[in-house]
Amino acid sequence: PESKQATTLIDCIWFADQRNRIPGVIEIEHSTGVTPGLTRMRKLKDTLPAVEMTFVIVAPDDLRAKVNSEAQKPIYRDLNVRFLPYSTLRELYGIIRRYALAGFVDHRFVHAFMEQVV
Repeated sequence: PESKQATTLIDCIWFADQRNRIPGVIEIEHSTGVTPGLTRMRKLKDTLPAVEMTFVIVAPDDLRAKVNSEAQKPIYRDLNVRFLPYSTLRELYGIIRRYALAGFVDHRFVHAFMEQVV
């Protein structure tokens, strides 16, 4: 029940075919703060400690410093947060459309465009 509740609070969860692996736990921080998003991620990690997860904050480019400073806090550091700025997301979407890659894109491809925060 705790895990189910924690997952309902996350903006987007990218599931893979692998067991015990979630390649994307994604919080889109446009109108809410970065810290509440990280707190939701922390809660999910705490309720599913055996599952390997990649935590991603998608946000406007000008929140990069805020994401970096918040993710460095001891309570969030072990989440190994990645940052995907809107500008990169728009560029990635353009590449996918331009080259008709829609059926070929997986989490490994998208991860290559994310910035490691910690």
